[in-house]
Order: sequence, then C-alpha cells, then structure tokens
Amino acid sequence: MAMAWGLFNDGAGVLSNLNACHEFFSWTASIITAIRYRQSASDSPDRDKTAAQPHDKKKSDRLEVDLWKLKTAMPKMLDLIDRVEFVSHKEQAAALLPDIKGAVLDAEDLLDEFDYDVLKLKVECSKNLEPDHYNDTFLEFFDRSSDYIRRVKIIQEKLDHVHKQAMDMGLHQAPRKFDKSVRPETTTNFNCVEKMVGREKEMKELVGRLGVRGLKRGRTESKAEMTELLVLSIVGMGGVGKTTMAQQICKNANVKKHFGPIIWTCVSDDFDTKRLTKAIIEGLGGDASSDNLNVLMDKLKDRVKSKKFLLVLDDMWDDILKDDTAGWKSLCECLKSGAEGSRILVTTRFHKVGELVAPTNNYELNGLEPKVFWDFFESCAFGSTSSCNDQRRSWSALVKTLFQS
Repeated sequence: MAMAWGLFNDGAGVLSNLNACHEFFSWTASIITAIRYRQSASDSPDRDKTAAQPHDKKKSDRLEVDLWKLKTAMPKMLDLIDRVEFVSHKEQAAALLPDIKGAVLDAEDLLDEFDYDVLKLKVECSKNLEPDHYNDTFLEFFDRSSDYIRRVKIIQEKLDHVHKQAMDMGLHQAPRKFDKSVRPETTTNFNCVEKMVGREKEMKELVGRLGVRGLKRGRTESKAEMTELLVLSIVGMGGVGKTTMAQQICKNANVKKHFGPIIWTCVSDDFDTKRLTKAIIEGLGGDASSDNLNVLMDKLKDRVKSKKFLLVLDDMWDDILKDDTAGWKSLCECLKSGAEGSRILVTTRFHKVGELVAPTNNYELNGLEPKVFWDFFESCAFGSTSSCNDQRRSWSALVKTLFQS
C-alpha cells in the first residue's frame, strides 16, 4: 500500500494533463484488481481469479477517456460562449446562449464532483486504516464509475448538440466585438442642450488633473518636447456618465484655451493600434491612407510634434490587455513627440485598464448623490420649472416612495 500511495501522490492532479490522468486510472485499476483477486480467493479457492478483471479494466478505461474528452472540450465551449455573448442581441444567439451555458455548467459541475471524490479518496488513503477499510473505500469509489460514465455521455451529447447548432448558425465565427448598432461610435457632439446636472465638483477636479489652471496674461506656453506623457483615466460602471463627462471637458472653455488640438477617438472593445493611429492622424487633419503601421506612426509623430494636444480615448475595453499591451505602449511612444503639457484622457469601465494606462492618476466616477438624482428625475418627469405646485409635489413624493420601498 505504501508504494501505491506514492503513485497516488504523483498522480494527484488527475485531469491536469493526459499523463497524470492515465497514471491515476492505471493505479486505481491495479488496486481494484488486487481487491477483486483477494475477494474471489476468499470466496472460493476454485473460482477463476481473473474473471472480474477484464470488466473492471474496461470500465476504468472508459471513464478515463470520457472524462478526458469532457475536460478538453471545455476551452472550445467557453470560447463559444464568449463569442455568442457578443452577438446576443440577435434573436437566434439569445435563444441558444442559455442552452450552451447550461450544458457547460453541467459539465463543470460533474468535473468538480469527480475532483471531490478523488480528494475524498486521497484523504481516506492518508489515514492509518485497516486493509478491509481500504477495500471498501476503493470499491465505493469504483462503483460510482458506471454512474459517471452515464452522466458524462449525456452531458457530452448536449455539448455536441449545442456546438453543432452554433456552427450551423455561424456563431462560432462571431468576432469578439460588439456591432456598431449595439455600441454606436461616440463623438464630442451630444444632443443634450442643457448643462450637466450634479457633476460640478467632478468636472472641476478632472479639469484640474489635466493641468488646466488658466493662463496668466502675457504668459507664453512652452513648446518643448515633453519629458513624460501623462494619462488620466475616468473609471466607472456602464451608464454612469463617463462619456458625457469627457464630452463636457472637451467643450470647456478653459480646456479649449489650454490645449491646441483636441482629438476624440472611440476605442470600444477593439483596441486595434492601426485603426486608432489612423483615427488620431485624421483627427489632426492629416492623411491616414497608408496601411503600413510604421508609416502611420511616423506620420503621427510629425502631426503631434510641438503641439500641446488633448487626446480622448473613449470607452476603452479590456481588449487593450492582450499581446502584453504592446499596442498601447507603441501608441504612447509616438505621441511623446508632442509638446510639454499634452494629455491623454481615457474613459473605461474596467479598473484593470485604468490601472494600466494611468497607474497613479485614476478617477473613480460614481453615481449621482440621492438628492441630485431626485431633483434631476423631477425635472425630467415634470419639466424644469421653478414653481412646484401641490400636484407635482404629491406625484414626486409618491414616485420616490415607490422606488425606495
């Protein structure tokens, strides 16, 4: 048993790789064979001592293969879920997505359950127990093989079916980015004609962090090449007002006086260095017709040279984290030829992105204060008027009570 226990320790990972899986099942099969041999010998000296062995070995081999197939199918299915979620606004994808997730969750639950049973077997084997107890422990573990084989087969059939349905619909080739109809491209222009509500403090702080302090009369701004390109990130949940805040900053009179060109670029979920470089060049009034990234980056360097610019990269997703952030670093390197005082303003809902682009200059944008929110709600619901009659006051109180209950 000591030698067997050593083998079990070596194969404790079980499904971590193909060799570990094979080692574990070979070891358990050998223990079961030894137990069956002793049982048959004690029951009847004349009984064929190898009668039970072929069936046990076949069951063990079947479970090993089925579990390994299920384990290796998971990356493909998780990739499929990731792709289908990006097109879940389409009716067919939305209908199939819950079935794909359900089948994957069933598979993950079964694999976790098997890991638990293996861990339980390991704990039992680590105890100083009598041989008969070891026999019962292994037989109890092995007797569950038939149930596992049955359940794995059902789950695998479900996975195969939903994967085939997704392939027939072409969903397995869906790009990992949202359609423009779902996430329309943002610009500095917005429809809101009234001033932003309840963000005066945040606006003042953000403008200050961009280095805008107001120009003194007679002061000449330096056009020296910058020593460091500073980035400010606005981080907050979707819909909290990050883009609106950035739009207001771009239209702020002091900001427009402080910076030369102000360039707005919508990043969204596709951080494509070439696309963004082209967009920035065009925002600076340059020619971005080339498809050669090196040529485009040289053009960008020339365009920003000696200019104190403000570049807004709106709605940046975690796609920037891929490829060891090489695209982000190369883009920033080109922009360093700008004048001292240039800034990049990034809006994102991902804290990891904010920490990457602006490790020491993150600004958390939270929701409106309750009083400001209700004042804004009343204005939207009942119209912006200074007079507040009894009927309007009653309706406002009723709505507030319903929301708070």
